[in-house]
Amino acid sequence: WTGSKMIVWGGLTQQNGFPKALDDGAVYDPTTDKWTPMSPVNAPSARFNHTAVWTGQKMVVFGGLTNNNGLNDGGVYDPATNTWSKITATNLPGGRFQHTAVWTGSRMVVWGGSGSVSLTEPTLQERNDGGVFTIEETEKSLSTTVPDDSASIPSDGPLDPTALLIPDHRKVYESVAPAP
Repeated sequence: WTGSKMIVWGGLTQQNGFPKALDDGAVYDPTTDKWTPMSPVNAPSARFNHTAVWTGQKMVVFGGLTNNNGLNDGGVYDPATNTWSKITATNLPGGRFQHTAVWTGSRMVVWGGSGSVSLTEPTLQERNDGGVFTIEETEKSLSTTVPDDSASIPSDGPLDPTALLIPDHRKVYESVAPAP
């Protein structure tokens, strides 16, 4: 939600009885009751179980799942110009889906989730890491750093974590640990 419009992008549907990840989207304006298709140029690849945050001007999409592997890329969408910019950065955290992300006002914090799906075993590769991204407007890219207090990171990664950002606090996160 941008404050006046809803942006919907990506997800999962069924095609001929098989799941299919989506790589399209639209912007809904409730005042006109109209949907406007989003440009596909430079949009991220098809995915679902990704995260998106609103910066106040742009939507940042990161991660998600396709072909049983977590993704560590995404894009930045500008609804004012209906354009996408690819995320071009080094040192991105490993691919993930079912993770959480928040916008702090100047950074996107990504945490937890799963890295891949095993086709032979009913287990997920849980992630106990993340990254802090800063959007560089001049390069339309993300840079990332790993939290400096990694000693306090739980050893078991949270699956489907929930994050809550409280103003004036360095960090707050809570999650339900995976079942033993």
